Amino acid sequence: MGGVVVRLERRVASLAVITKLVELGYLQPGARHRATAVERAIDRLRTDLVRQGVVYDSNLPSSPKDEDQQRSTQIGERGS
Repeated sequence: MGGVVVRLERRVASLAVITKLVELGYLQPGARHRATAVERAIDRLRTDLVRQGVVYDSNLPSSPKDEDQQRSTQIGERGS
């Protein structure tokens, strides 16, 4: 029995974030549905913010796992 295979990409960012990336020129409108393109646009924005000194690299976790680790470390420090 034949069928159609549909590949669903994971959602990387909210619609509002994707719209803002397009407005700022970090993401091409035609690429807004490609997860890898959105990830690259976010990385370019992050790099520019760090380069301009708006944020520091240590303030930006590279993945949700890192963010969870950072949060649990902060909670542990408060309890001491």
